[in-house]
Amino acid sequence: MNVLLINSSYRLNGNTAIALSILRDKLSQNGFNIKEVNLAHKNIQMCRGCRLCFDKGESHCPLHDDLLQIMEEVKYNDLIVFASPVYVEDINGVMKNWIDRMAFNCHRPAFFDKHAFIMCTSGVGTSGHGLTTIERALQTWGFSVIGKSKYIAGAKIERTEFENKYSKAIGKVVQRIQKKLLSNKGPSFLSIMTFSIQKRYYEKETDKSSADYLYWKNNGWLERKRQYYNAIKINKIRARIADLLGNIIAKVVLK
Repeated sequence: MNVLLINSSYRLNGNTAIALSILRDKLSQNGFNIKEVNLAHKNIQMCRGCRLCFDKGESHCPLHDDLLQIMEEVKYNDLIVFASPVYVEDINGVMKNWIDRMAFNCHRPAFFDKHAFIMCTSGVGTSGHGLTTIERALQTWGFSVIGKSKYIAGAKIERTEFENKYSKAIGKVVQRIQKKLLSNKGPSFLSIMTFSIQKRYYEKETDKSSADYLYWKNNGWLERKRQYYNAIKINKIRARIADLLGNIIAKVVLK
Protein backbone atom coordinates (compact mmCIF):
# COMPACT_ATOMS: atom_id res chain seq x y z
CA MET A 1 0.00 0.00 0.00
CA ASN A 2 1.25 3.47 -0.91
CA VAL A 3 0.79 6.37 1.50
CA LEU A 4 1.36 10.09 0.85
CA LEU A 5 1.92 12.38 3.83
CA ILE A 6 0.99 16.00 3.09
CA ASN A 7 2.31 18.56 5.59
CA SER A 8 1.40 22.25 5.31
CA SER A 9 3.70 23.58 8.05
CA TYR A 10 6.75 25.70 7.19
CA ARG A 11 8.54 24.30 10.24
CA LEU A 12 10.52 21.26 9.13
CA ASN A 13 10.95 20.12 12.73
CA GLY A 14 7.75 21.54 14.17
CA ASN A 15 4.94 19.75 15.97
CA THR A 16 3.15 18.72 12.78
CA ALA A 17 6.34 17.31 11.30
CA ILE A 18 7.01 15.36 14.50
CA ALA A 19 3.51 13.88 14.52
CA LEU A 20 3.90 12.82 10.89
CA SER A 21 7.36 11.36 11.48
CA ILE A 22 6.01 9.11 14.25
CA LEU A 23 3.12 8.05 12.01
CA ARG A 24 5.55 7.47 9.13
CA ASP A 25 7.75 5.21 11.23
CA LYS A 26 4.82 3.13 12.45
CA LEU A 27 3.36 2.82 8.94
CA SER A 28 6.75 1.78 7.55
CA GLN A 29 7.08 -0.88 10.25
CA ASN A 30 3.77 -2.30 9.01
CA GLY A 31 4.88 -2.54 5.38
CA PHE A 32 3.47 0.68 3.91
CA ASN A 33 5.42 2.59 1.25
CA ILE A 34 5.69 6.22 2.33
CA LYS A 35 6.20 9.43 0.37
CA GLU A 36 6.03 12.96 1.75
CA VAL A 37 5.13 16.37 0.36
CA ASN A 38 5.58 19.65 2.21
CA LEU A 39 3.14 22.15 0.72
CA ALA A 40 4.88 25.10 2.37
CA HIS A 41 8.04 24.39 0.41
CA LYS A 42 6.31 23.95 -2.93
CA ASN A 43 5.37 26.63 -5.45
CA ILE A 44 1.62 26.96 -4.93
CA GLN A 45 0.43 30.44 -5.79
CA MET A 46 -2.65 32.11 -4.32
CA CYS A 47 -5.94 31.33 -6.05
CA ARG A 48 -7.13 34.28 -8.19
CA GLY A 49 -10.76 33.16 -8.34
CA CYS A 50 -10.77 33.30 -12.15
CA ARG A 51 -12.91 30.12 -12.39
CA LEU A 52 -11.03 28.80 -15.43
CA CYS A 53 -10.46 25.48 -13.64
CA PHE A 54 -14.23 25.22 -13.14
CA ASP A 55 -15.32 26.40 -16.57
CA LYS A 56 -12.64 24.89 -18.83
CA GLY A 57 -10.69 22.43 -16.69
CA GLU A 58 -7.72 22.53 -14.32
CA SER A 59 -5.18 22.44 -17.16
CA HIS A 60 -6.35 25.97 -18.10
CA CYS A 61 -5.28 27.48 -14.77
CA PRO A 62 -3.06 30.53 -15.50
CA LEU A 63 -0.88 29.76 -12.48
CA HIS A 64 1.78 27.40 -13.78
CA ASP A 65 3.13 26.04 -10.52
CA ASP A 66 3.38 22.73 -8.63
CA LEU A 67 -0.36 22.20 -8.04
CA LEU A 68 -1.12 19.63 -10.74
CA GLN A 69 2.10 17.74 -10.05
CA ILE A 70 1.06 17.33 -6.41
CA MET A 71 -2.40 16.26 -7.54
CA GLU A 72 -0.82 13.46 -9.59
CA GLU A 73 1.07 12.34 -6.48
CA VAL A 74 -2.26 12.16 -4.64
CA LYS A 75 -3.78 10.05 -7.43
CA TYR A 76 -0.89 7.59 -7.28
CA ASN A 77 -1.32 6.72 -3.60
CA ASP A 78 -3.91 4.60 -1.79
CA LEU A 79 -4.01 6.67 1.40
CA ILE A 80 -3.28 10.36 1.86
CA VAL A 81 -2.64 11.85 5.29
CA PHE A 82 -3.38 15.58 5.49
CA ALA A 83 -1.65 17.38 8.36
CA SER A 84 -1.77 21.05 9.33
CA PRO A 85 -0.93 23.20 12.34
CA VAL A 86 -3.84 25.15 13.79
CA TYR A 87 -3.66 28.93 13.36
CA VAL A 88 -6.50 31.01 14.89
CA GLU A 89 -8.84 28.02 15.24
CA ASP A 90 -8.38 26.75 11.68
CA ILE A 91 -5.85 25.18 9.34
CA ASN A 92 -2.94 27.37 8.30
CA GLY A 93 -3.02 29.51 5.16
CA VAL A 94 -0.82 27.12 3.18
CA MET A 95 -3.29 24.25 3.54
CA LYS A 96 -6.30 26.51 2.98
CA ASN A 97 -4.84 27.98 -0.21
CA TRP A 98 -4.05 24.47 -1.49
CA ILE A 99 -7.64 23.40 -0.80
CA ASP A 100 -8.90 26.54 -2.57
CA ARG A 101 -6.72 25.79 -5.60
CA MET A 102 -8.01 22.20 -5.64
CA ALA A 103 -11.66 23.31 -5.47
CA PHE A 104 -12.42 22.08 -8.99
CA ASN A 105 -12.44 18.61 -7.43
CA CYS A 106 -15.64 19.62 -5.61
CA HIS A 107 -17.22 19.66 -9.08
CA ARG A 108 -15.26 16.78 -10.62
CA PRO A 109 -14.40 14.32 -7.81
CA ALA A 110 -11.17 12.58 -8.78
CA PHE A 111 -10.45 10.74 -5.52
CA PHE A 112 -13.45 8.45 -5.04
CA ASP A 113 -11.12 5.44 -4.81
CA LYS A 114 -8.81 7.05 -2.22
CA HIS A 115 -8.75 7.03 1.57
CA ALA A 116 -7.71 9.92 3.79
CA PHE A 117 -6.73 10.55 7.38
CA ILE A 118 -6.54 14.07 8.86
CA MET A 119 -4.22 15.38 11.57
CA CYS A 120 -3.95 18.79 13.22
CA THR A 121 -1.52 20.03 15.88
CA SER A 122 -1.99 23.02 18.15
CA GLY A 123 -0.19 24.77 20.97
CA VAL A 124 -3.25 24.76 23.23
CA GLY A 125 -6.73 23.27 23.14
CA THR A 126 -8.74 23.66 19.95
CA SER A 127 -12.35 22.99 18.95
CA GLY A 128 -11.36 20.80 16.01
CA HIS A 129 -12.62 23.29 13.43
CA GLY A 130 -9.44 22.82 11.38
CA LEU A 131 -10.09 19.10 11.09
CA THR A 132 -13.62 19.84 9.89
CA THR A 133 -12.38 22.30 7.25
CA ILE A 134 -10.22 19.62 5.64
CA GLU A 135 -12.79 16.86 6.07
CA ARG A 136 -15.59 18.74 4.30
CA ALA A 137 -13.35 19.50 1.35
CA LEU A 138 -12.17 15.90 1.04
CA GLN A 139 -15.70 14.50 1.19
CA THR A 140 -16.77 16.58 -1.82
CA TRP A 141 -13.60 15.49 -3.66
CA GLY A 142 -14.73 11.86 -3.29
CA PHE A 143 -12.35 10.75 -0.52
CA SER A 144 -13.31 8.16 2.06
CA VAL A 145 -12.17 9.81 5.31
CA ILE A 146 -10.98 7.05 7.65
CA GLY A 147 -10.62 9.33 10.64
CA LYS A 148 -9.12 12.47 12.13
CA SER A 149 -7.12 13.39 15.21
CA LYS A 150 -5.70 16.48 16.92
CA TYR A 151 -2.62 16.78 19.10
CA ILE A 152 -1.94 19.50 21.68
CA ALA A 153 1.80 20.00 21.89
CA GLY A 154 2.58 23.48 23.21
CA ALA A 155 4.56 26.07 21.29
CA LYS A 156 7.35 23.57 20.57
CA ILE A 157 7.92 20.08 21.85
CA GLU A 158 10.77 17.62 21.47
CA ARG A 159 10.07 14.42 19.55
CA THR A 160 10.73 12.26 22.64
CA GLU A 161 8.16 14.16 24.69
CA PHE A 162 5.63 14.11 21.85
CA GLU A 163 6.19 10.38 21.35
CA ASN A 164 5.73 9.65 25.07
CA LYS A 165 2.48 11.56 25.00
CA TYR A 166 0.97 10.39 21.71
CA SER A 167 2.76 7.26 20.48
CA LYS A 168 0.01 4.95 21.69
CA ALA A 169 -2.70 7.09 20.09
CA ILE A 170 -0.84 7.22 16.76
CA GLY A 171 -0.38 3.44 16.97
CA LYS A 172 -4.17 3.12 17.14
CA VAL A 173 -4.42 5.36 14.07
CA VAL A 174 -2.22 2.91 12.17
CA GLN A 175 -4.42 0.01 13.31
CA ARG A 176 -7.52 1.87 12.10
CA ILE A 177 -5.86 2.57 8.76
CA GLN A 178 -4.88 -1.08 8.31
CA LYS A 179 -8.35 -2.31 9.20
CA LYS A 180 -10.04 0.08 6.79
CA LEU A 181 -7.70 -0.54 3.86
CA LEU A 182 -7.97 -4.30 4.23
CA SER A 183 -11.72 -4.45 4.92
CA ASN A 184 -12.91 -3.82 1.34
CA LYS A 185 -16.36 -2.85 2.64
CA GLY A 186 -16.91 -0.30 -0.09
CA PRO A 187 -17.96 3.35 0.21
CA SER A 188 -19.47 4.80 3.37
CA PHE A 189 -23.12 5.80 3.63
CA LEU A 190 -22.06 9.47 3.61
CA SER A 191 -20.01 8.96 0.43
CA ILE A 192 -22.96 7.37 -1.38
CA MET A 193 -25.26 10.18 -0.26
CA THR A 194 -22.73 12.83 -1.36
CA PHE A 195 -22.61 11.23 -4.82
CA SER A 196 -26.41 11.31 -4.98
CA ILE A 197 -26.52 15.03 -4.16
CA GLN A 198 -23.83 15.90 -6.71
CA LYS A 199 -25.45 13.74 -9.39
CA ARG A 200 -28.74 15.58 -9.08
CA TYR A 201 -26.95 18.89 -9.46
CA TYR A 202 -25.38 17.90 -12.78
CA GLU A 203 -28.57 16.27 -14.02
CA LYS A 204 -30.01 19.80 -13.91
CA GLU A 205 -26.96 21.43 -15.53
CA THR A 206 -28.11 23.66 -18.41
CA ASP A 207 -24.66 24.15 -19.97
CA LYS A 208 -24.06 20.76 -21.59
CA SER A 209 -20.66 21.90 -22.86
CA SER A 210 -19.21 22.77 -19.45
CA ALA A 211 -16.13 20.90 -18.21
CA ASP A 212 -18.09 19.76 -15.16
CA TYR A 213 -21.07 18.33 -17.06
CA LEU A 214 -18.87 16.57 -19.61
CA TYR A 215 -16.74 15.07 -16.83
CA TRP A 216 -19.80 13.56 -15.18
CA LYS A 217 -21.34 12.43 -18.47
CA ASN A 218 -18.15 10.88 -19.86
CA ASN A 219 -17.58 8.96 -16.63
CA GLY A 220 -21.07 7.49 -16.87
CA TRP A 221 -22.04 9.04 -13.52
CA LEU A 222 -25.29 10.49 -14.90
CA GLU A 223 -26.68 7.13 -15.95
CA ARG A 224 -30.06 6.52 -14.31
CA LYS A 225 -29.05 3.41 -12.36
CA ARG A 226 -25.61 4.63 -11.35
CA GLN A 227 -25.35 4.62 -7.54
CA TYR A 228 -21.72 5.61 -7.07
CA TYR A 229 -18.63 6.83 -8.93
CA ASN A 230 -17.39 3.25 -9.25
CA ALA A 231 -19.70 0.71 -10.87
CA ILE A 232 -19.42 -1.54 -7.80
CA LYS A 233 -21.93 -3.63 -5.90
CA ILE A 234 -23.53 -1.75 -3.02
CA ASN A 235 -26.11 -3.03 -0.54
CA LYS A 236 -29.41 -2.19 -2.23
CA ILE A 237 -31.23 -1.04 0.90
CA ARG A 238 -28.29 1.08 2.05
CA ALA A 239 -27.90 2.61 -1.40
CA ARG A 240 -31.62 3.31 -1.66
CA ILE A 241 -31.81 5.08 1.69
CA ALA A 242 -28.68 7.14 0.88
CA ASP A 243 -30.17 8.07 -2.48
CA LEU A 244 -33.50 9.13 -0.96
CA LEU A 245 -31.79 11.29 1.66
CA GLY A 246 -29.52 12.72 -1.02
CA ASN A 247 -32.58 13.60 -3.10
CA ILE A 248 -34.21 15.38 -0.17
CA ILE A 249 -31.05 17.36 0.62
CA ALA A 250 -30.54 18.20 -3.06
CA LYS A 251 -34.06 19.62 -3.34
CA VAL A 252 -33.38 21.92 -0.39
CA VAL A 253 -29.83 22.93 -1.35
CA LEU A 254 -30.30 23.21 -5.12
CA LYS A 255 -33.43 25.36 -5.15
